[in-house]
Amino acid sequence: SFFHKVYCNITTLAFRPEAVIISSMDKQAAKKVLKHLAILFAIGLAYFIFFSVTGFGIPCAFRTITTLKCPSCGVTHMFSDMLHGDFAAAFKDNIFLFCTWPVIGALLIYADYRNASHKKLPTWCNAAILAIIVMLVVWGIIRNLPVFGVTAIPEGI
Repeated sequence: SFFHKVYCNITTLAFRPEAVIISSMDKQAAKKVLKHLAILFAIGLAYFIFFSVTGFGIPCAFRTITTLKCPSCGVTHMFSDMLHGDFAAAFKDNIFLFCTWPVIGALLIYADYRNASHKKLPTWCNAAILAIIVMLVVWGIIRNLPVFGVTAIPEGI
């Protein structure tokens, strides 16, 4: 069925991305994707070092304006905690993205490859991206719901 195919492709991307990416990529597209990943890694590493040294992170514009947490609030702390080996704290920083970032990353790499090789994204990939966007919106709502006078999700999350 369609959903089984989507599930199989997502799990392959999440747990064996090299099987999808390396086996079917032409060299020019592979170089573009690796260049993009290297740039992203360098920016992330520089930001991580800056954050570790100064303790200053990029403030969330959505939270500054609304005082509500956006779906990605806590990502800087989450990745910092993971790089320090504190996975329990990382989980508390942003539960949804902690659980889904490998799949999101694999989908973004695959989408970058398809773009670099001038190919359309397959239907299953579009469906997966749309599902993640919907889940992010739902997560953004859930994490800000008041329940019985207290926030539904503890403050650290």
